[in-house]
Amino acid sequence: MDRNNLLQILKTLTEMMRCPHCGEAYSLDEVQYISQVDGYCLLQVSCRKCKVPIWVNFFVEKENQKDKRESLADFKMNNLEPITVDEVIDFHETVLGFSGDFKKAFKSK
Repeated sequence: MDRNNLLQILKTLTEMMRCPHCGEAYSLDEVQYISQVDGYCLLQVSCRKCKVPIWVNFFVEKENQKDKRESLADFKMNNLEPITVDEVIDFHETVLGFSGDFKKAFKSK
């Protein structure tokens, strides 16, 4: 992605986004570019009013990446079994008791 495209994306993001904490609009000088890998960009935006930082992750498609996207279209979700009511209840109970330990929360019962 070239500099002009990135700048246009950043301008669009700052026009669309507001701080989730105080509702303040963002400006370009509050955006910090963190990294870019395989078309995914990571930014940090810090609100000038309340100083709450947020992370923004977005994907920029390159011409040669269209082939990958089209090959993923072959994967069909229709072949999967629907989620049962019992599975939803089990997940809800797991989340209610979640302490921050993923290994403990999702181990087999």
